[in-house]
Amino acid sequence: MQLWLVNIVASVVIGVVSVIVDGSYPLVHLQASASTPGQAHAELVGLAVGAGALVAVFYALEVLFVWKMRSGRRWARVVLTVLAVFSVLSNVLSLLQGGFTVVSALVSLLLVPAAAVLMYRPAAKSYFAER
Repeated sequence: MQLWLVNIVASVVIGVVSVIVDGSYPLVHLQASASTPGQAHAELVGLAVGAGALVAVFYALEVLFVWKMRSGRRWARVVLTVLAVFSVLSNVLSLLQGGFTVVSALVSLLLVPAAAVLMYRPAAKSYFAER
């Protein structure tokens, strides 16, 4: 359970740092397509709010699944396994992008597979079988 939560916290922190450090990237592209600087700024704010809300919902669901897995729900373990597979695949692709996405991808590539494997160790299997 702890590795899942550490991964969530690390992903949020690295994501915030990457937006602060490399936040000009979307603005450059929006300014090129916008008719006025004000329009580009408004679009960027809308994009940031929308993306932030989506990320918050995703991580809230992941915390819920971790909590349910901790309660012994087998379906939550299956959902987290599927999320782990998608996470590994997307993080391998993120390694190709460079920048702070590499840091986030490496952290997730260390934590997520380890967390997934721990859910299927013999002690964990008996834990889920008892519930």
